[in-house]
This record gives sequence, structure tokens and C-alpha cells, in this order.
Amino acid sequence: MNELTEADYVQARKDAAEETKDLPRRKDALGRMVPVKKANKPYFVYQDYKKKQAEEAEAKAERQRIRAEKIARGEEVGPDPDEEKPSAAGSIFKIFVIGLLMTLYAGYFVSGDPFWGYENKWLTVRHWASFIPDGTQKMYTELQLSKYDGTDPEKPVLLAIDGIVYDVSEGRRTYGPGGTPCDGSKPQKDETPLVGPQLPPVAANPDPKPKQQQPKKEL
Repeated sequence: MNELTEADYVQARKDAAEETKDLPRRKDALGRMVPVKKANKPYFVYQDYKKKQAEEAEAKAERQRIRAEKIARGEEVGPDPDEEKPSAAGSIFKIFVIGLLMTLYAGYFVSGDPFWGYENKWLTVRHWASFIPDGTQKMYTELQLSKYDGTDPEKPVLLAIDGIVYDVSEGRRTYGPGGTPCDGSKPQKDETPLVGPQLPPVAANPDPKPKQQQPKKEL
């Protein structure tokens, strides 16, 4: 590929000037006469925007100067027209936040719990902390987790409870294929957080309280 020379650039500029010689021209911010064509439209729009912003800033400065002079003379000036007013969305959001904080404080002082005794995993620090990666956590899909069900002896046995994955490989006989986690067997060390305390067995039909025998009457 041949490199362009300075003569090529000069010729290109001459060709561009020839193509736009019949187009109307407009002065830009630097005082140059720029042809009004479709390619230059974004440039002119931005130039008009900057010009309008400068005019508004100048008018605002003039209003503030006149207002300051009136205040210095002790005249009544009324509200400042240039003061930014809060939006309706901002006011609604502020009311919502204040109401939420008041509800939490009332729950803490009345029931000792800011959530009024309502229990949900989304209200626990442990659940939200599970979303923070610490370099050792790994996300699993249901399909990926199904590959760690204990059928492959080379892979660990994983169990998911409330969105948290536990490694229960030491309880492979319990949590693997054919295992029964609630069969009353003594849990292994790593299974303690997963299996709750076992209740003592209760007879299906317990014997009722024996009745007192009535003395027989002699005939």
C-alpha cells in the first residue's frame, strides 16, 4: 500500500473545497466559515448548545448582581428565581426513606427487633454475605450441582440448603445414592450444621394410663 504524500493531502483539500463551493456557509466559534452540510450538523448543534448555555449563565449572573444590589439597599426582593427547587421524585423518595427509618426504629423499641419479629432469609446478614465473593466461593447451577450427588466416588458430595452449598463428603453413605439423612444415624462432624437434633422415638400407639382396678363385690 502506497503512503500518502503531502501533495496528496493538498489535492484532497482542493477537491473538498471544489465539492462544497456552492454550499451555504456559517461561521463557527473560531470565526471560520464552515460549509453547512449533513456531516457538519452535529458540530453546529453542539455549537448552538454551548452558545445558549453561555447566554443563560450570563443572564443569571446579571440577575444575581441586581438582586445583591437590592438586598444591599434594604429593598424587598422576594424569592430567588434562580434557586433550584427539589423535584417531586426526590421529595417522594425522601418521605419513603424517613418513613422506613421510623418503622425500623419503632420496631426496635417496641418489640426489640427492627423487623417486628418477621423472619426471612433476605433479612439476615449471613444470606447477604453469601453474595460477596471471598476468593473461595463458587457459584453452581442446578445442572452443575447434580454432578456432585455422590454417584462418582472421585467427586465430593455437595448439598445445597437455602442457596448455600455445603461439602458433606464425609457423610457420603448418608447423603449419597440410597442414603437416608433422617434415619437417626449419628451425624458426622461436617454434617452438624445440616442435620438438626434428632427427636426421641415415640410409639405409634402409646399405652393409655392404666385404670385403677375396682374391688370385686362378694355375693
